[in-house]
Amino acid sequence: MTDKQNAALTVAATALVNRFGSIEISMLTNKIHPELKGVKKTTLVKELKNIENENFSVQNDILKISYYTKSYDRSDAIIASFADFEEWKVITWEDIKEYSNSHNFPLSKEAEDFFARYIKSTHISANAKDIFSFRLSNFVNTQEYFYNSSLSRYILEPYGLHFYDQELLTSAYNAIAHQTSWLRAGRTADKKIAQSWRVRADSSVPRFNKKMRNAIDKIATASVKLYGIIPLSKLRKVINTYHSDWCVKKDELALYFSNFTEETGLFLFDKYLGTTDLYNWSLEYFQEATLNSIDTVGYSNYKANKGNYKAVTTFNTGKVLQFVVQQLINEQNGKPIFVPSEKELLNFANPSYVKETAGYKTFENLYISKGGYYSNNIDEFRRIFNIYSNMVGDDVTSIISDFFKAIKIETPDSKLSESSKSDIMQLSQGAFANAPRWRHYGISSSEIINIGKKNS
Repeated sequence: MTDKQNAALTVAATALVNRFGSIEISMLTNKIHPELKGVKKTTLVKELKNIENENFSVQNDILKISYYTKSYDRSDAIIASFADFEEWKVITWEDIKEYSNSHNFPLSKEAEDFFARYIKSTHISANAKDIFSFRLSNFVNTQEYFYNSSLSRYILEPYGLHFYDQELLTSAYNAIAHQTSWLRAGRTADKKIAQSWRVRADSSVPRFNKKMRNAIDKIATASVKLYGIIPLSKLRKVINTYHSDWCVKKDELALYFSNFTEETGLFLFDKYLGTTDLYNWSLEYFQEATLNSIDTVGYSNYKANKGNYKAVTTFNTGKVLQFVVQQLINEQNGKPIFVPSEKELLNFANPSYVKETAGYKTFENLYISKGGYYSNNIDEFRRIFNIYSNMVGDDVTSIISDFFKAIKIETPDSKLSESSKSDIMQLSQGAFANAPRWRHYGISSSEIINIGKKNS
């Protein structure tokens, strides 16, 4: 190969890893750059191993971004995800040319619109757009699940933005859905959704007709919102309690839900089905020291590069989820499961649904009447209440204190007086004590205490 061709291969390899994160070198042809026309594939593979640099490396016949040699390597998951996109088995220069600059990833039209509307006017430095582009790309490339807490931490807060603005939040998620991601084989989330997880799930258990699938989806979604995580054996019992003639089997549920992706809000963990809210919950609940113990590499990277936009600063989603799931499984172990009526259970499919237990409505109305931070967005207030009511532990006072901070009662611009805070504290103790808890399989802390008294 000539010097010009070697330079072209370096540019192409950089663009490939910026677009895909990792890719099998067997998938490549001389079409990855115009200057490589006529070069044999075997020569490309040989030369790639000789030109590794700070942007990419070759390991086990996989071309991967250098970030994966420093942090947790997601190459196996990325390579597997290519199976969904058969038409992309042959990569050309047209697919990757916009990704040749490692610090200036292209933005989708939706991301451009978000930047222009919410960031451009207040961040006017010459490289403001480059910084936003790199930050957004890092977020999309490293986050398996997209939820308000991680979005706020990595994208909104650095620009002084807040996710309680529903219009802004919708625009942000739209930008994310149209940005290419390593974890989606270089595709965008919206295209991956269109690619058929639904088709695979629908055909996985032939006897599940459309009516059954719709009901199972709704029951499963509501169950994980109420219980956080539920063994498939117990989910089977819940479904068969409502529809005894279906005789749904645990193995059928395992096969069916194995096709669900993160966009559905559900995930399969061993023999358990969980809600991806667990990741959102963990980021809001855990202090950074705890995240350090869960993902030391991710935390070290986050701490070292917190102010550096040219560095990936996210935690390992898989490790955080695994830790939270195991913690919740331990908490639920040996406890009876509360199974409400099907009508009552399905209410929990709505993330802003709150079971109006003793004192809750009075608590909420007092907060609204005093003009609290989320008074104009009560759905968000309820979502946050649900998160904090499900935190592990029985120290209600500590949980309420953290909840107050989350709903910004203690911010300088708060309209709440000290007496109002005291009133809310008193009412909130009852509201939290009577709220369903994941760790108790949908039973409140006060009900657990009463059950204990009856059995003693």
